[in-house]
Amino acid sequence: MKTHALILLGALAFAPTPQAATVSLFGDGTIDQAWNGAYPFVDAGDSFRLSVSYSDGWADTDPTGNLGVYLPEDLTITLDILGEGTAFHSVGGSINVTTDPGEFPAIGILSTLPDGNALFFLFRDDDRSSIFSDSLPTAFGSIADYDAVGFSVIKMPAMWPSTSNPVDGTISFLAVPEPHVLSLAGVGAALLIALRGRKYRTKVEQTGCTKPRDSASVSCRASGARGR
Repeated sequence: MKTHALILLGALAFAPTPQAATVSLFGDGTIDQAWNGAYPFVDAGDSFRLSVSYSDGWADTDPTGNLGVYLPEDLTITLDILGEGTAFHSVGGSINVTTDPGEFPAIGILSTLPDGNALFFLFRDDDRSSIFSDSLPTAFGSIADYDAVGFSVIKMPAMWPSTSNPVDGTISFLAVPEPHVLSLAGVGAALLIALRGRKYRTKVEQTGCTKPRDSASVSCRASGARGR
């Protein structure tokens, strides 16, 4: 690969992230309770990872200035029990951001599961010291920025978490990959493929091998004197 092509790929890694970039959020923690056998291999004390992703180009559907309501069609939530497998996976839902101080969750990510139950991924920030606007979150900071972070699976048609939820879990660690890190990973893979291709072509040229454009085979010419 020519030098100018490598420079272009490197520049793309640090180019500004498009407006509709994907936000990925990972929350690690421990299951607090699991009742009623709704999710057979989810037990209290299990370690889990709750994964959330959505694009950031969605408009606020609430006209008030202290509440943001977003309905990302590509919102996905997955709960993986470490060592066991995926407990559930959902697509679609809402993201609500409330700027008024109080115990009501500052951020709520809500989704309906395939069995009809609902998942509430809740971020409490009672004094709203980490919530500056009702815009769609693209960064969540660290776990220390919140009074509490957790999730509950609610047996519908109940309207809010209670002590008899099928599953509750507490988040102890949050991770939001930076967009440029994802870009670097993609560019790195492209560079690796390109460099391997260049190495292969160099080897072919050194051995005197040729590969016809429309053929999957390679023919090689032996070095040395021509045969009589």
